[in-house]
Amino acid sequence: MKYKLHVIDTTNNKEYDFHFPGSKTILEIKQGLRDVTNIPVRFQRWVGWPDSLTDENTKLGALDLPDSVLELILSKEEVPPKSKKQLIDLTSSESENEFEDAAECFGVDDDMFQASSSSKKIQPLMPEDIEDEVVAVSNFEKEFANRYGPCHPSFQGTLAEALQASCHKPAKERRPLAIYLHHDASVLTNVFCTQLLCSETVVSYLALNFVTWAWDLTYESNKTFLLAVLSQNLGMAAANAVRNIALNNLPAIMVITKVRSTPEVLTVIPGNVGLDDLMTRLIHAVEVFNSAMQSEIWEEEEREAREKVKREQDAAYEASLLADRAKEEARRQEVEEKLKQEEEELLKKEELEQIRQHEEEVRDAIRRSLAEQLPPEPAADSSKPVSHIRVRLPTGITIGRRFTADTPLSLLLTYIASQGYPAADYKVLASWPRRDLTALEEQKTLEELQLYPKETLTLEER
Repeated sequence: MKYKLHVIDTTNNKEYDFHFPGSKTILEIKQGLRDVTNIPVRFQRWVGWPDSLTDENTKLGALDLPDSVLELILSKEEVPPKSKKQLIDLTSSESENEFEDAAECFGVDDDMFQASSSSKKIQPLMPEDIEDEVVAVSNFEKEFANRYGPCHPSFQGTLAEALQASCHKPAKERRPLAIYLHHDASVLTNVFCTQLLCSETVVSYLALNFVTWAWDLTYESNKTFLLAVLSQNLGMAAANAVRNIALNNLPAIMVITKVRSTPEVLTVIPGNVGLDDLMTRLIHAVEVFNSAMQSEIWEEEEREAREKVKREQDAAYEASLLADRAKEEARRQEVEEKLKQEEEELLKKEELEQIRQHEEEVRDAIRRSLAEQLPPEPAADSSKPVSHIRVRLPTGITIGRRFTADTPLSLLLTYIASQGYPAADYKVLASWPRRDLTALEEQKTLEELQLYPKETLTLEER
């Protein structure tokens, strides 16, 4: 059975794919990598071999390896210069084994080692000398997905936006901010990203409980840029926390929480942890955060309740003021309407009075005109026959006048009309025989109408 090894050479910034049979020992593999990478076996530092590997003479097939691909990271260990004597001592049989020809292990004819014909150069997650925070994080997201696959935490926007989405929310909606700090020069980076940060368990837990943001510290210029951003948004304590993280502890996850007024660093989780340890620390950070937030949530609820009561009281007061104003306005409108009606009624009365006075003046003028048409009243001892006529008005008052017996009926009716009772509106009734004089011939005299020597007439409104 053959095994595929994917080796990331961080020293030379290259990647290789190898196929080995299970009969090859770990030492033989390391000796073969010496000629490919130019890193002596004694200076090779590996990350990713199973924990069960204790003897370099162990055969590959004896290890509990995955069926697909084993991810390994290779780097060169820096050691101080040794004395001449020590260098001479290195010519032991073991050293000879390390520097012997590796053709046996990596020859093409034996079909046991197949390296990629062209090594793939790793692209940085962020270009050097970054100036735009949004562009930097967007490039980080893209290159991270290209390097480690689509299953990874989401990194978007600026640090200020991440803080706004996590820390600067009401207490019930607040979440911790997890800042992932990456460094390509660290031997822990590939294993941490592939086996921890991009595991479904970690990705799901971060998405549910955290807001995530990331930065690449590989270039010193970008690290300086991040320290300035941290100082501006979180203060010098957060910047110093990043500055003090050693390379052998990177990558790292820095957890930022806000309790009370100011965001602060809750914890920094280094990259030299396992999956269980990482999950334990993330869960612990969430528990500490939630515990600290309980009192603030309670205080916020109390404050909201007080503000709600105050708002309700203010609303009730405003409603009362509006009601009072509405009542006052209604009263004012009622008074104005009443005054308007009184003014209209007064004007109407004045108009009617003017009409009445005008009509009265007209009637008086008519009465005067009719009175002027009457002949003088004969004296009681006149030598001519005189008829005494009495007229009972509708008001109960009786008026009377003397007329000569040869006075026509028209003058009698003119007299009655001059008193304000025209024949058009009133009947003039004689008692015996009962008749309406206004219906008789007006040329007949009083004597002919048997209204001589005296008669009492009654007026009846038509």
